[in-house]
Amino acid sequence: MSTAYGFECKPGVTTFEGLPERIILSKTGLEVEFDVYRDDTDFRDMYTIWEEIVDEGKTYPQDTTTEESFRGYFLSHNCFVFRLVDTRRTIGGFYIKPNFPGRSAHLANCGLAVKMEYRSHGLGHYMMERVIKYAKLIGYEALYTNLVFCSNPASITVCKKYGFVEVGRLPRAGNLKGLGYVDALQLYRDLSV
Repeated sequence: MSTAYGFECKPGVTTFEGLPERIILSKTGLEVEFDVYRDDTDFRDMYTIWEEIVDEGKTYPQDTTTEESFRGYFLSHNCFVFRLVDTRRTIGGFYIKPNFPGRSAHLANCGLAVKMEYRSHGLGHYMMERVIKYAKLIGYEALYTNLVFCSNPASITVCKKYGFVEVGRLPRAGNLKGLGYVDALQLYRDLSV
């Protein structure tokens, strides 16, 4: 499989028992289904969400996107989604992939994406719980984030609630839309605990 980083997915788990999983979001009562990404049903919605995020320009470093670059970045390894039960529309998802090649491939990176109209529904917490669970199942030993912009308090709060610790800060790491240069945190979560 070709990837944005030029290395392959961790061998091992490719199917996951218990999926799809139905969830009622406690904050809003919204009923969603958590499942593995399926290209035939999820691609269009996930790419639209990604276009919104890139256009917003405040949480990821990309300033442009194409379907090909989205596939290489977000869909290159393990990807999971949340769908509305009633309409089957995909409203968010996350990837888990190695952050580095070879001898450091035990460190996973993850990225979360939620459709704008479904933010503040508590979905980020459900996502992070599953990021941790499935990263362990896939065989990673830790999660490491490269760029959580300091202007994204929701992501920082979710990460810290789920045991991530700050291990670094990159000054002026992103020139974000409407914000200018913003620092980014590097966060680490040991998966053995």
